[in-house]
Amino acid sequence: MLGQVVMRKGWREYVRDNLVGGTIVDAKVESEYSEIVREMERDIKKSIRHTTIIEDGRYRIAFAPLYGYPSETAHAIREELGTEIEVIVSSNGRISIRSVPPVSHIIAREFSGGGHPHAAGGTFSFTLPDRLLFWLIKRNRHYRRLAEKAESIEE
Repeated sequence: MLGQVVMRKGWREYVRDNLVGGTIVDAKVESEYSEIVREMERDIKKSIRHTTIIEDGRYRIAFAPLYGYPSETAHAIREELGTEIEVIVSSNGRISIRSVPPVSHIIAREFSGGGHPHAAGGTFSFTLPDRLLFWLIKRNRHYRRLAEKAESIEE
């Protein structure tokens, strides 16, 4: 809670001064945190509304545009949509991959990235048409290629 509030612009000094005075959380911090949670829930719901599911093989894979909070968004998608692999896509082509099977890092290598077996990142090479389509319909030609890579990995 406190960490998220500190990250907000202009809150570092306020929280620091409270801590120096012996106060960890007060009404003002709680109010700001509540606003952060509302914003996060709104962004996650928006990502879920625009999620594309590909399930041609072993895995149910979700692709969602990022509006904020990639880890929390991936977790919410997994819970709500029952996916095994979640790919959160930023408007600039950066991707965050989360997976139940330990394959995220292998998939990410195909997209100039890396990471851990259950969490990794990479980049889709967005052309201008890719960016326009992603902006307009929240989908991208790279989704199919990533799904094919995931399905090709031997466990």
